Amino acid sequence: MAGSGNFVSLAPRLVEIDQPYSFQTPQDAWKELDSLYFGKALLNETMASGIKGLSFWEVGFRIITSNKGFVKTPADFKGLRLRVGNSTQNEYFKELGAVTISMPLGELYDAIKAGNLDAQDHPLPITYSAKLYEVQKYVTMTRHAYTALMVAINLKRFESLSPAHQKALIDAAVIGRDFQRALNSKNEAAMIADLRSKGIEVLEKVESRPFRMLAIKQSSVYFSNRLSATAKPIQPATK
Repeated sequence: MAGSGNFVSLAPRLVEIDQPYSFQTPQDAWKELDSLYFGKALLNETMASGIKGLSFWEVGFRIITSNKGFVKTPADFKGLRLRVGNSTQNEYFKELGAVTISMPLGELYDAIKAGNLDAQDHPLPITYSAKLYEVQKYVTMTRHAYTALMVAINLKRFESLSPAHQKALIDAAVIGRDFQRALNSKNEAAMIADLRSKGIEVLEKVESRPFRMLAIKQSSVYFSNRLSATAKPIQPATK
């Protein structure tokens, strides 16, 4: 299993999950990712590359940690040296005026400590486990994008299983999905409380409307381009 963004090169439509502000709450994301016409269709996108998607677990909503204060408004991103996770969010934050930087997670701690970065975006569980709070004092719960965790198996291996084993595997992936999501929700409050006990400033509520206006514009361009690319030309009528 890995973040759905890691499969985008094999199934470009998976980038739709990562569009900024596509989902407002975890429940919104779960409803869509578990649906027949969106989530299950996306899970099937990787089959052409020999991968069978079983279910979408979650990493969670992405947030911003910074050593230059909270990011409450679009203006707060201007000139901010920000590590971003993928090309979709890279374009979004560049529009906000941030200086975006691509960098592996393993290099973030030292880069921030050395003063080469001002801020970074990751879901809270990753930010917490990587101990980035040791080098960044401000956590803004922007929830600007949702990162799903895709559970998958080699397609040929899956097809070699008996129908009963295939069903058992899919059922287990769904049961594990529900357990893991519930655990994520429970752990978020505990992580925030622990961060505050360590002297970290946490802003849990951000007025998202100014950010969403830009996100709507960006998403509309993406979907317009995708529809244009997949639309079949109209054939002239013949007599």
